[in-house]
Amino acid sequence: MNCAGVVCYLCLMETPPERIETARLLLRRWTVDDAKVLVDAANASLDHLRPWMAWATHVRTPAEQREWLEHVTAKAREGSDFAYGVFRASDPTSVIGGCGLHRRIGTGGIEIGYWIHVDAIGHGYATELAGALTRVALQLTDIDRVEIHCDEANVRSAAVPRKLGYVLDRIENNTVEAPGEAGRSMIWVMRAANAAQTSDRLVAHRCVEDRQRTPLTGSVTGSPPASISDGNRDGKRRERSGDDAPADRITR
Repeated sequence: MNCAGVVCYLCLMETPPERIETARLLLRRWTVDDAKVLVDAANASLDHLRPWMAWATHVRTPAEQREWLEHVTAKAREGSDFAYGVFRASDPTSVIGGCGLHRRIGTGGIEIGYWIHVDAIGHGYATELAGALTRVALQLTDIDRVEIHCDEANVRSAAVPRKLGYVLDRIENNTVEAPGEAGRSMIWVMRAANAAQTSDRLVAHRCVEDRQRTPLTGSVTGSPPASISDGNRDGKRRERSGDDAPADRITR
């Protein structure tokens, strides 16, 4: 389903979809079969990611990456973390990054993480994927705020939430986990009540719901959940108003 509004009531969902499509990108949940393409992309980008990524410390093996993929697959089944590979829509076998939605910031909130392949920086992909994830996050039934966290020294990463209309809510002292960090974490927040004011900056997307898992080369349009119709859930309308750089607390 094409989602043009900040909160599309026909698309309210309990969990994020398996696939999210934008004009230029395909975001698809990682599977254990992606170990080889993921390890190749991450290792090629190590020098680019190392200043900001706690995990970008050494060349990884497919076995290590497979173990991580098994972990995030289990987290998705639990409903706590949803990790996506980022691919060009025109070449859905080419990994250009990773991203995710993480329920680790308390009730009502979800955090976006992302990284971009060194060969794909400078094209606005981080902003495009973060905009699409923001829309998806605000369609989750239990979410009313979305956050992006980045170190104060990571100027390029901070430009992504700023472009999308996030508000810098606060700066917190944080443990330095990567060599480029200053130890001050910028907490950027998009609240559902304020999202309509920045709807033109967020990215229209198409969701494919979990029941309709499709192969990498295919695509189908998901239907709205059967329990949601005309902006109502259980008889009550939800009351809501309507550049490329690695981010910290990232999704591999």
